[in-house]
Amino acid sequence: MKVIVFDTETTGLPEGWNTSILETDKWPHIVQISWVLFDIDKQEVVNMEDHIIKCNVPIPEESVRIHGITKQRSERKGVPLRDAMNLFDRDLQEADVAVAHNISFDKRMLMVEAIRHHRKQYFTRDGVKKQEVCTMKSTKDICKIERNNSKGEVYNKYPTLSELHNHLFGYNPSGTHDSMADVLICLRCYLLLETGKDIIKSNRGQLSSIYELYCGSY
Repeated sequence: MKVIVFDTETTGLPEGWNTSILETDKWPHIVQISWVLFDIDKQEVVNMEDHIIKCNVPIPEESVRIHGITKQRSERKGVPLRDAMNLFDRDLQEADVAVAHNISFDKRMLMVEAIRHHRKQYFTRDGVKKQEVCTMKSTKDICKIERNNSKGEVYNKYPTLSELHNHLFGYNPSGTHDSMADVLICLRCYLLLETGKDIIKSNRGQLSSIYELYCGSY
């Protein structure tokens, strides 16, 4: 089975969480997209991509403070979004399962950009929706991070990616809010939950080296 773990960094947030993807003017723009296509049966990376996007709209300072991608960096190092999406769509079609932390946001961001650029989207093909896993929503009762609602009732909140990683591995990783780092962290968490193996410690090759580069020592 092959999984694609993906993440985006953007110019901000949609005007509202229920905003339709057809209202593209109310959605931000992608400034970085990263993903790993991983073969679980062979325990190996099929493909790995990390692209800063040449963004043709302003990047607010508050967003730059989160992901560090300035307008200048976008123009200097960025690639056309269409080129990155061509590569992503190829790997998405090869994957059996799509995985992300808060997949609803990242998936909808890609669908919004597909609409803007008059492209097909491949999360649904021939009326069949690709299997998805959200590591944020599926792990709230694993992490059990309690909060109180307005009525004083206790509930388990959705964990951040760092909180999930800390729960599973006992420490907070470095590099979060770089989409490549987030993909590697998400992949590590997903595979531990899915297979019971820590892919980074059990595969001390290229993937471990890349993980250490983006996310620090493990």
